[in-house]
This record gives sequence, C-alpha cells and structure tokens, in this order.
Amino acid sequence: MMSDAYPTAAMSLSRHFPKPRITARGVLTAFVAWLFYSLLMALSIASAERIPFGWAMAGQVLSSVLLALASIPAWLIVVQKLYRAGWLWKLGAHVCIAPAYVYVNYALYLQLLSYVAGPEATSAVERVRMWILVTYGISYVVQFALYHGMEAVRQLSFRERQAAALMALAREQELAALKSQINPHFFFNTLNSISAMASSNVEETRTMIARLADLLRYAIDSSKRDLVPLREELEFVQSYIELEQKRLDSRLAVQYDIAENSLNNLIPPLSIQPLVENAIRHGIEPSENGGTISLSISSDHGEMSVRVHDTGAGVRGESGGLKKNGIGLKNTDARLRTIFGDAVGLWSRAPAGGGFEAGFTIPVQRQERQ
Repeated sequence: MMSDAYPTAAMSLSRHFPKPRITARGVLTAFVAWLFYSLLMALSIASAERIPFGWAMAGQVLSSVLLALASIPAWLIVVQKLYRAGWLWKLGAHVCIAPAYVYVNYALYLQLLSYVAGPEATSAVERVRMWILVTYGISYVVQFALYHGMEAVRQLSFRERQAAALMALAREQELAALKSQINPHFFFNTLNSISAMASSNVEETRTMIARLADLLRYAIDSSKRDLVPLREELEFVQSYIELEQKRLDSRLAVQYDIAENSLNNLIPPLSIQPLVENAIRHGIEPSENGGTISLSISSDHGEMSVRVHDTGAGVRGESGGLKKNGIGLKNTDARLRTIFGDAVGLWSRAPAGGGFEAGFTIPVQRQERQ
C-alpha cells in the first residue's frame, strides 16, 4: 500500500515551467531599481552639465517614467507571450523591440521636455542626443539581462524541485511495489509450514492457524508504514519463531540478545523475519540434529546492528555469500537500500566455527515518545 507521500509527490509535478506572473514584490523591485537608476543618472548629469541636482533629478525621473512605461509592452511580449520560447526567439524579439524602445522614448522625452521646460531645454538635450540614445539602449539591455538571469535561476530551482519530486515519487513507487510482495511471500511460506503438520495434529494445527491470523494482521497493518518500532517487530518475529518451533519441535532452539536501548528504534517492517526464515529453511531444517538460531541486536554510535546466526548446515561451496535470489531476502535488501541508501544492505558470512550468519546495520531513528 502506498504511503501518503505518494500523492503529495505526484501532485507536486507539473509538465511545464509556470508562467511568470506580475506580483507586488516584482513591481516594488522594479520601482526601487528605476529610482536607483534615476538617482545615479541625475548625479552624473548634474556633475557633467553643472546644473542643480534637483533639476537633474526631476528631468531624470521624467525620463525613467517614460522608460518604465515603454518597457511594459516589451515585457508583455517577451516575458508573457514568449516565456516558453527558446532563446533564439527571445533574442530575435529583443533585437526588434530595442531600437523602437530607444527612439520612441527619446521622441516622447523631447516632446514632454519641450512642453514643460521650453525649446531651450530641448536644444540642450539635442547636443547630447547620442549619449542619451546609448543610455536608453543600455537601460533596455540591463533590465532584461537582469530579468533573464533571475528567470534562469528560477527555472534551475524549478527543475531541481521537479527532479527531487520525481526521485521521491520513484522511491514511493518502489517501496509500494516491494511492500506488495511481502504479504504473499510470508503467507504462502507459513501456510506450507502449517500444511506439513496438519495431518499429524489437528488441534495444534488449529492453534497455528490462529497464530497465523495474528501474524498476518501485523503484516498487513505494518505494510502501511515505512518504519515500525523494534519492539513491535520483535513481537512479530517471536510469534513466527514459536510457530516454526511447533513444526520442528526440539530441532529448533532460539537465543535472544537484544539491547534494551534499541527497543524504541525504528526499523523497516518484516525485515528481520526473512533472515530468521532463511536460517531455518537453509540452516536448521537440512541439519540432521537441527540447531540453534541466535538473534542479536545492538545499538551504539548512532547505528543499530541486527545479526541472525544459526548453527545449522552452513553453506556449501567456497563463496559463503548470502544468495538474495529468494523473494524475502531480495525484498529486504532492496527495501533497506531504498530507505537508507545503497551503502546499507544485507551482509553475510560463514563463521569459522560453522553455521551461517547474516544481518544489516541501519542508522538509529527513535520512536517519538507518546
């Protein structure tokens, strides 16, 4: 079953980069930028032309207002209409718009200046026409260069969020697929154990079926969570071992060495049972005299180590490696790597004294106290 994070990740994805919108923050940023531009230009003009700063600032504010208003059509075309277009289309639009922007602004500025200050003022402006035209051109380039730079950063951030959402979605889908394999695998293997003794002891078989119902209830409930407290997982494992002991009788002995400080640690559900099952199926059952399974769990230095050792038949051949071909072990190894990263997975070894040993080590995550 999929966790709640699955729909959240899916809903966070969209096909296209969102269309730029006019916001109060954007308008305020533009206002501050044009005011700063007017101040710098007024200081430069007052110093170069030896005129009062107030007159220079008034004229520059008028010019900046015209520039800002003339920028609106350019923004609507390039930013709103061409926001999904490639850079060549946007560059072509700027090449066409920029000259019109410069000359229209210059003509409007002359007309308004003539109306406000008279022909003498326009004559003075005409003497520095080229400098004004270049300044207008630079203002166009600078404002759209800043915009496209900020937009590139925004698109990069958007793509990073999309990539993170896709990774989260893939992780949720992988975990959901892995979880969907747990219950059928466990259910059928346990039914086989019950079937092996059904004909010899009817009453005990009924007890085992009732125990199986309890185990399946936990398996189904825990599959809705990525992590469960270790104490809950241990109760499940102990119940499973008791069920197997009914079948194997005195051929199966069990020892527990569980650190008290690890009981509130969180662990992926049904991650210990496959190791125990592997020890029983391939270690204890093939051994003529059976054997002992030791389950050890320690928690230290921010890590929790789980180890399952059996004194059974051991491994055949020279490799001694844990074969993860079975669904249970393969599933457990994949879930551990999906949740904690590729550095975390099942390990195994063949001890010198015989038998077989397997386990894993995960980072400590504690259950919040109620």
